[in-house]
Amino acid sequence: MISTGIPGKSHYKKDTQLEIAESAHAYFLNFTQNKKKTVSPPPCPCTVLNRWWKSDYKTRYERQPHADWADLIDFVEEGYGAVVSWLTRTRGKT
Repeated sequence: MISTGIPGKSHYKKDTQLEIAESAHAYFLNFTQNKKKTVSPPPCPCTVLNRWWKSDYKTRYERQPHADWADLIDFVEEGYGAVVSWLTRTRGKT
């Protein structure tokens, strides 16, 4: 994961950027398994660009592993919504 980071002391046991990305996925993609994070949007603006790599971290997937996962989530702030995009193919079964 590449991130500019958030300055200041960490209040999370998990990586802060990872928590924000997880919140964006759960909230905007309506993941029913994560009840806590689907209640409200991420705590701050974020942009998540998903790149799909195999476990060797060198070989890129030709198609993403799961069709419901967006390639891009761009969230400015509450009240403005978010842009959720599937860039390389149509969503769902192909």
